[in-house]
Amino acid sequence: MTLEASVIKQDAVRSTPSGYEVDVRIAWYRSLPIACLENLNITIDGHEYAADDLTIRVNGTNIPVTQAGEFLDEWWFTQDPITAIIDTPSAKAAGENISLSVSMATRIPYIIIGPDTALVQRTDVSKEVTIQ
Repeated sequence: MTLEASVIKQDAVRSTPSGYEVDVRIAWYRSLPIACLENLNITIDGHEYAADDLTIRVNGTNIPVTQAGEFLDEWWFTQDPITAIIDTPSAKAAGENISLSVSMATRIPYIIIGPDTALVQRTDVSKEVTIQ
């Protein structure tokens, strides 16, 4: 199994009264600070939710994706997903199948590829899942 294959599990999406919750796992072999999450986009059935539209829940704390770079003390552990919170009035109900795509950019701070430049791993994963 590749690291990308573990980003989206079959039970990753839950319907909520305000939209969706989507569990996203890190595509890396080591835990990283949330500050290393540079971008996150989620597409559900062709509708894209950009970083500006998303809040993530990490270790019980809700963080706007656009402010993730400020959270040096919150960690994204390899065994735990972050939960993207999507507010949308057009969410489908539990039991329905959807097409889910996750696109993220994660900075790997200890792999230096140039002067003052760390590697940014870009991950794109798509999967058909059933809403829980």
